[in-house]
Amino acid sequence: MQITMRNSIGLNDQVIPVHYHPIVLLEYYQKQGLNTEALLKDGHIASKILHDDKAKLSYSQFTYLLQQGQDILQRPALGLEFGRMLPPSSNGLLLGMSLIASENIAQAIDLAMRYKKSVAPVNTLSLHHAKEYSYVQCVSAIDESEFSQIYIEICFSCLYTGLRQIMPDIAPQIAFEFSYAEPAYKEAYTKHLNANIKFNCVQNRIILKSRFLHATLPMANKRIITEAMQMMDAIHGDADHRLGFVELINRLLRDVEPGSASLEDLAENLCTSVSSLKRRFSMHHTSFQKLLDKLRMEEACQLLEQDQLSIADIAHRIGFSDAASFRKAFKRWTGETPQDYRNNVFEWIRFPENSNTESQLFAT
Repeated sequence: MQITMRNSIGLNDQVIPVHYHPIVLLEYYQKQGLNTEALLKDGHIASKILHDDKAKLSYSQFTYLLQQGQDILQRPALGLEFGRMLPPSSNGLLLGMSLIASENIAQAIDLAMRYKKSVAPVNTLSLHHAKEYSYVQCVSAIDESEFSQIYIEICFSCLYTGLRQIMPDIAPQIAFEFSYAEPAYKEAYTKHLNANIKFNCVQNRIILKSRFLHATLPMANKRIITEAMQMMDAIHGDADHRLGFVELINRLLRDVEPGSASLEDLAENLCTSVSSLKRRFSMHHTSFQKLLDKLRMEEACQLLEQDQLSIADIAHRIGFSDAASFRKAFKRWTGETPQDYRNNVFEWIRFPENSNTESQLFAT
């Protein structure tokens, strides 16, 4: 199938089901005394959609609701707070049941990645492994504006809360990296997450020791998982399978031969003009070069974390003609040399010593 711009989710496409996350947000606003009817009216959102099981909001509409809540309630940490309000069932009853009944954390993460898009397609999740650690990376799918930070906060707070619910003992053994600068409300991160937090990193990710992925969960139930997955596949079989604009561009860039990506070729592949594609990049608060650099940086970091390839091999793998050019670019991207990044990437993490977590998790 020919990929065109129509295959991507734009800022105003109706893709976020109202009866999952938006309804939880509006109920919270009502408890805080906000006039939600006026809020919806000002955002040009018909209040009747609250009674429509199939109604959806656009990314722009849901972002508007979040922005207004932050401003009116004067709660800059709303994303972290809201993420904690989202029980597993807020992602759909079947997915919520599946997460709780998962055999282990690895299966729960796999289910979240597989079905999350039908509930909240604003981010994409992926699981990676490096040294003795594993991590879930969260990447913006639709927009790269500064406000996309709140969606990262919601995602990580929700995931962390879910992990604590299905396995409370894992909480102290989780670390968080954020790609943005430390916010003024840093104490809220410690309150809603934990103290293992670092800002100004390369990626947004939740990190834990790989061995914890396979610890048996207390409410594991294979029958529930099998039946729920069959039902979810049937329900979501006709769901909107388009990719967010940023997600689509990232996927296309990954398929290009390293070092050969160009704006002109990308526009041709999408059956659009260069000027139209530039306008679309601008609408989504990014650019071709920004996404390309970010993709190369993330790939370089993932390869550096593996300890299997030399710096020169990694440079070649991501499209640089020589190691010197790669080192210069990497230093510009991260503020570190590739070797320093390789040596220090996980050194900042301080999991509790003398913890009973491992013995409790693997007691069975």
